[in-house]
Amino acid sequence: MSELLELLPEYALGQLAAADADRVDAALAQSPELRAALSAIEDVYFGLAAALPPVAPAPNLKSRLLAAVADDRFGPFLKDVARYCDLAVDKAKEILAVIGQPEKWDVGLVPGNLLFHFQGGPNAFAADCGLVVLPAGFEFPKHKHLGPEVNYILEGSMIDDDGRIYGPGEALEKSITDEHSFRIGPSGCTFLAVQSGFEIAEGWTP
Repeated sequence: MSELLELLPEYALGQLAAADADRVDAALAQSPELRAALSAIEDVYFGLAAALPPVAPAPNLKSRLLAAVADDRFGPFLKDVARYCDLAVDKAKEILAVIGQPEKWDVGLVPGNLLFHFQGGPNAFAADCGLVVLPAGFEFPKHKHLGPEVNYILEGSMIDDDGRIYGPGEALEKSITDEHSFRIGPSGCTFLAVQSGFEIAEGWTP
């Protein structure tokens, strides 16, 4: 028991080797006294941490954390986003990190619609690149494309008028003069839009 008690401080900090941690785990399951000793050690550690003066985070900490989150969530999509927008992968990562920063978005034309515009690279085919959020069930009317368009799904789903459902990592692509409509799936949709303009029939209002 005394040997296990000596291991508890490192165990509480997560610094024990795996074999020793397994021994402590097994002993804790059988010994109320050992659990009480561990709880007392954790209380001491918590008290020490609470007594320390607060430290201001680095100015770029938020952006680095958001970039890391974006890398985790959207890592599989980074190369596609970079390719469609003719951007470096690191720049694409910065743009996708904006998804976690609602203060940087513009409010769109309908409730639940958010927009974030950015400049594509020199070889991007489109006049307009941006991230778009549309609410569940939103229906975009039939329209004609004036150039190529890509809607690359990041979250949620988009349903083209031919019935095909596009989910994360898939792109709804259209060419010049193509006409179609689409609607948004039941969980809404966040997507990358790379487009060269379109025409909607007169009389439509969002």
